[in-house]
Amino acid sequence: MSSLALHVADKRPEDPADLTGFYAGLLAVLNDAALNHHGWTGSVVADLGEIGGYVYMKIRPGEGDEPFATIEDLRAFRKRQAEEARRTEEASKQARLI
Repeated sequence: MSSLALHVADKRPEDPADLTGFYAGLLAVLNDAALNHHGWTGSVVADLGEIGGYVYMKIRPGEGDEPFATIEDLRAFRKRQAEEARRTEEASKQARLI
């Protein structure tokens, strides 16, 4: 039986210069578990957020020939998240005008 998703959380570093390494480390932990403990052949970022200074990340198995998620994939995911948040906010503002 295969895992549907893997999650990890850790305290966000205070120094912004440490963020890229921090996120890369979270991905490394998840991808290692996906490969070595669950036999996945690839992964995709499924969720990312922050609660109370702790960052959480979720991956799910990749589809087809997708490789394991990278920091570039995470950046693309965050960009999509931000765009969706903007669209949701704009739709909310429009609804309040009606």
